Amino acid sequence: SGTGVIGPKLGASPVINLGNGIRTFNVADGTADVDLRVAVPFANGTIAKNGPGTLELTANNAGSAANVVIDNGYLLLSANSQLGVNGVRTTQSPSNTVGGTVRLSGTNFNYNVPLVLGGTGFSNAGALENFFGNNTWSGNVTLNGAQNNQFQPGLNQIAAAAGTTLTLSGVIQNGAGTSWAKLGDG
Repeated sequence: SGTGVIGPKLGASPVINLGNGIRTFNVADGTADVDLRVAVPFANGTIAKNGPGTLELTANNAGSAANVVIDNGYLLLSANSQLGVNGVRTTQSPSNTVGGTVRLSGTNFNYNVPLVLGGTGFSNAGALENFFGNNTWSGNVTLNGAQNNQFQPGLNQIAAAAGTTLTLSGVIQNGAGTSWAKLGDG
């Protein structure tokens, strides 16, 4: 019912070493806005986020070369520097029932890291969603969902909620896909 927190021991400066493997965080969707908060930097491997809940990374990961993959639910970014140099990748199941969304919630963020979009996102929210504030994604965006019609599981969707502005200032490039759709009133 509350927010789970993985945080540093008082007075320590730890790093979660992923051991060059894939470490999956299965995050259930509870009643809190954030279901799991990771307040420790990570390195050496891949964090794979699964489950319909919301994962928030709050530590400074700007220098990390670890990968972040969102297979289901939300990754909440609420400050700059929460992602490492490899950025983030979202995926989508063929049935469109499971997908990942990167959700921006803050003001004047500028993420200059790569983003690989893989479909419609969690519950068709958009694989990249500007939920609050006016923010910029200045890193390159690769379209990896392969469909071209709205609401097909492989169409790359980018959303901006009403009253928000999302600016994409990096290169938008083709991966497995060649098109994308804008969602929301922002």
